Parts: sequence; structure tokens; C-alpha cells
Amino acid sequence: GRLEMRHIDKNEVATNLRLGRPIEQLLSDRSEDGNLVIRFIRIEKKTGEFSVALFEVFDCGTTDFLDIYEFSAVDPDFPYGEAKIFFTAEDAIEYSCGELNASPEKFVGSGMVQIEYRDAYHPDW
Repeated sequence: GRLEMRHIDKNEVATNLRLGRPIEQLLSDRSEDGNLVIRFIRIEKKTGEFSVALFEVFDCGTTDFLDIYEFSAVDPDFPYGEAKIFFTAEDAIEYSCGELNASPEKFVGSGMVQIEYRDAYHPDW
């Protein structure tokens, strides 16, 4: 189906990162002061190291506005996510799946996390 094609094979995740292809994943949401907080991560290679950025944004999507990178950050100090740096792709993935509860089966390519968001929260759009 459409969903299976979207996700990167878990054996290919580290390879994608090493080749310089960023990967992303929608995480479980949370609530803050009654507002839905959408959480996602982006892992990318930067000058030989691997950056894991955790984004926490308010759900302000509409049918015409699905760009979750532009949603308002919960913490204005981290408009582009709060990043940690790792020396290997494997360490970055391990941290993401361990500390941040990402799933090794649910990584998507760059830009696809918006589609994941739409399908998860607003499937009728």
C-alpha cells in the first residue's frame, strides 16, 4: 500500500543517512495547556556528524497549510528543533529509537513527514 512504500526499510535507514539523505519521523504527540503538540524528528548528516533534531510544534495545520516546519514552535528558543550530535548514523538512530521512542520501521525521506502528519491527524484533507 501507499504507506509501506513511504517508509524506508529499516535496514536502509543508516545507509540513507551516510549517503547524506536526511530522514524524518512523526512521533507521538502530547498536550500542552489543552493544545495538541505535534512532535517529529529530523536526522541529517552535517560535516561528517549526524544531527538529531526534535521538533515540538503546535498543530496549526489547515487544508492549505501542511508545512509542519512552519508551525509555531512550543519553545521559541528552538524554532528549528533541539538538536543533538552523534558521530555515527547508528548512534543517531539508536538515540532516536531509544530516548525519543522513534520506530525503526517508520522513518521517511525528507519532506515526507508533512504527509505523515496529514494522514495521521487530518485524513479527510
